[in-house]
Amino acid sequence: MRLAIVTFIVILTSTLCAQALEFQPDKVVRLGANVDQIVSGAASQVVFDNYFVAWNSDENTEYRLCVEYDPKSTALAQSNVTVLRAILKFESKPWGLGRNAVTVDVLDSRNSDWRQLAYMPGAERLLADGWTQKKYELNITSQLRQALSSGQSLRIRFSQDNDTDITTKDGKRIKPFDGGTSDQIQVSSGCTVSKPTISVVYDTISVSEQSDRSVASREVTDFAIDPALPDQGQLSGGHTIGRAIALLGGKSGTIRLKKSGQYTIGSNLLIPENVELKVARGAIMHVNPDTKLTIHGYINAGPHQIFNQQGIIDGEVQNSDILPQWFGAKGDGIADDTTCLQQAVDMACRTGVMRVNLGRGHYRLTRTLDCTNSRRPNTIRRDYLQIHGSSFQTQMIGDTGDGHAVIETSGSQWLELHNFKIKAGDKNPSSIGIFAGCPKILPQCQNQVFHLFISLHDDIQANEGLGTIGIWNFAAEEHTYHSMYIAANRPVILTAFNNQPSDPLGMEYKHPMLDLLNVHSLGMTTFSGECFLNAIGRRAPAVTTNCANTIRFENTYIGGSPGAKSPAHAFEVYGSLVSLNYSGVVESLATFMKLHGQLINANATVTFGNITTVNESLLKMGSDAKVVNSTLKFQLEANSNRPLLTLFQSGKAKHNDDWQQDVKQGQVDDIAPTAGLTDQSDGESALINTEIFTNLPKHHLNIAPQVSRLSRDTVIYGANAKVNLR
Repeated sequence: MRLAIVTFIVILTSTLCAQALEFQPDKVVRLGANVDQIVSGAASQVVFDNYFVAWNSDENTEYRLCVEYDPKSTALAQSNVTVLRAILKFESKPWGLGRNAVTVDVLDSRNSDWRQLAYMPGAERLLADGWTQKKYELNITSQLRQALSSGQSLRIRFSQDNDTDITTKDGKRIKPFDGGTSDQIQVSSGCTVSKPTISVVYDTISVSEQSDRSVASREVTDFAIDPALPDQGQLSGGHTIGRAIALLGGKSGTIRLKKSGQYTIGSNLLIPENVELKVARGAIMHVNPDTKLTIHGYINAGPHQIFNQQGIIDGEVQNSDILPQWFGAKGDGIADDTTCLQQAVDMACRTGVMRVNLGRGHYRLTRTLDCTNSRRPNTIRRDYLQIHGSSFQTQMIGDTGDGHAVIETSGSQWLELHNFKIKAGDKNPSSIGIFAGCPKILPQCQNQVFHLFISLHDDIQANEGLGTIGIWNFAAEEHTYHSMYIAANRPVILTAFNNQPSDPLGMEYKHPMLDLLNVHSLGMTTFSGECFLNAIGRRAPAVTTNCANTIRFENTYIGGSPGAKSPAHAFEVYGSLVSLNYSGVVESLATFMKLHGQLINANATVTFGNITTVNESLLKMGSDAKVVNSTLKFQLEANSNRPLLTLFQSGKAKHNDDWQQDVKQGQVDDIAPTAGLTDQSDGESALINTEIFTNLPKHHLNIAPQVSRLSRDTVIYGANAKVNLR
């Protein structure tokens, strides 16, 4: 059976004349210090100034205020009334010098047990982080309409926002209930809520149709909007978006922006979930500054511009993707698409869609794309954000300049970037692909997933001598890099330090969007799915680590493009590297690891291909380096007649300014096994409880005395011999 969809044009037969109504709650319920102590009464019997929400940390009790409104007892109960707009207004004053920490949500009005109701989860959150708000007015139009259509009361609860933490200026983290009287940045332990009032704009509307069918038989109600009107948020004065929504009431319908032109939204406008907004090419909604467009419905639009945003767009959009083209992105690799792409990301996060679909396009960025999450007041929370492309058909071209990343993800959690290429531009090339750092205010930046292609220039002078950097991870834990291709001077940096004197490389990301810590742990990082790390120019290591732990590389290819006179290496390790797991191929780079500190609990299975510097050793250890509780397996498919291990003098030389610069450029000359270490007291290098498997000939298994004298419980296997260090 086929269903016919009939479109109807609704005409107003009477002049739209909005009326206003304000009403107070019919019942107020306040939770006392004891769970069973409930104070309730009619609105006429209470003094609103006595109502408060707070958290008593000594009694582990939250004080809550619940109010009940019965719209059936007002003029809104008439069958021909349409609620145009409903605003919940209230006053709130924090205790002491703290800030308000109140949240507001809707309760299920079918439950009559106030004791249970006061503690149950809210049916719908209206205001989170309420302590950040300066104006206590909440749009509850859809909630009031639902209460009227179901014949139920509207119950609203005010609660203390105990989920918010902030950091004071001295770096001390506090929670809202910690309260205090001296720090202006502190959150109050409670606040007084007064005068909770609902203000309603409504009208009595008579509708006639151009069809003989009854209203009940309609499947679709269709409205055409006039772009020439000065404010689409107004309820009268012509065919505006606001008027069409009012006529629909709670019924489903489509609002079409068919004509080309600018549809100005000059006052706050809410598009409810029952409305489909269909926007034709050439029709653009201009959201004025200091104006909010809240969309709970579905946006039906192709990859063309539909927004000219100066105000705010939020809501709970029903779409599965947000498109950067909606904000005017060209995607031609020439135009500056930074603002358009940022607005798409921000709308996805504000509306809960959390997914940006880049489609096929080359988006040029002149500023770092902000995918950070500070969790500070009045900022956008970008946890769970996803950005998807269409493989190599999608590119972000970085013209953000030296020292600036193309994308920053500091502080965001459960963030995913998939199927697009990040490349350096030609006009003002970016020198960093992605930076993820650990913020001060909430030191978490976890569970990020990347599936990308990153290609940067060969510029060893970039980033103050570090070279170009594909992934710069400062203390961003539990990250997964899947099937990544990274081409840069330093494809990967994993460090627990940022701007610390004790850091031998002196690494500092100088343009973060958030205030970062200086030191934090870095662990649980995984490279999986056949990653390819290309140290272009062979001037720096493919992977640089500083005090990292639990790092896994599965089926990873590490190589280096020609260009440098001095050989580079796959890994360079500062501080400690604990629990490294590596399986894969190393080619072009002769040395697997240059170790300045300690390698602990490592398990590496490495197949070496062709190399250009055939006399370089597999391992290089500094004068204080140690390999502990590890298993290292090296299979040399070519160039197998070379040393297993050589030493370099890392302890004294690293304080020399010239040596520091050489380290940054990856051009430290390796020192012969005894050079600079003739006095045994100068070296503390050792292999402890370690097994090394190779196919090297016997004469390359000998270990320098500076290492063997402190080594123990270690066995080294060669092609036809083994060496025991006890």
